[in-house]
Amino acid sequence: MESFLEDQPFSLQSTPQRVDEGYERVRKSPQREDTDDNSTRVMPSRLSLINPQDQRTSINNISQDVQSLIEKVNSNRSSDLKMIDHFQEQMIALVTEMCQQMKSCMYSIYEANSAEMQPKLQEVSELLENCVKVSGELEEANQELSGLLPPPAVLERTEPK
Repeated sequence: MESFLEDQPFSLQSTPQRVDEGYERVRKSPQREDTDDNSTRVMPSRLSLINPQDQRTSINNISQDVQSLIEKVNSNRSSDLKMIDHFQEQMIALVTEMCQQMKSCMYSIYEANSAEMQPKLQEVSELLENCVKVSGELEEANQELSGLLPPPAVLERTEPK
């Protein structure tokens, strides 16, 4: 059992190995023997020969391998988080730059619109000034005309008899 586990590489894979490959290695290991029906079974004589000290050593080796794998997984996770943080920082920088470019474009459009609206606003202002001037002139003319007309005759009311 110890030689089989020690021969196996411990690594994390993005795609697991095929199940039949793993079975084939177990099937060909020295601790297995083929039976008449081509199935595999553990040879009892090999298991009974394993020394308890060797079993503890094997368990310790497995524990160390598992601990090493856990540390590797944690290291990979930490690396992944750093990569995502770096990507996030880059994206924030790009978005900030694009927003600045958009603001710059907006300000250019505002300036162009202001330049286009300024003469029109000036024209409206001049028209309003003319309206006030004409209104004043009309008021003067109205007062002068009022002075030229005789006062309205007061009609006495006579009651019918």
